[in-house]
Amino acid sequence: MNPLIAYELGRIPRGSLAQNMYRAAYEQARLNALGSHAEIGPQPADAHALALRLVRAQYPDFSPELLA
Repeated sequence: MNPLIAYELGRIPRGSLAQNMYRAAYEQARLNALGSHAEIGPQPADAHALALRLVRAQYPDFSPELLA
């Protein structure tokens, strides 16, 4: 589980406060999603949507920087 999440985080660079909040929220969402008592869907897109929603609550215009 941790190598997969580390790989996915490698595609989300560190940056501004909002970008770093997004990384942290994404990591926690993926850990939850891959755990035995998941509260969100298992796909990376599910974690992305949750992290984006959380960050946009404080930074409405936030758009995450993602590497291809």
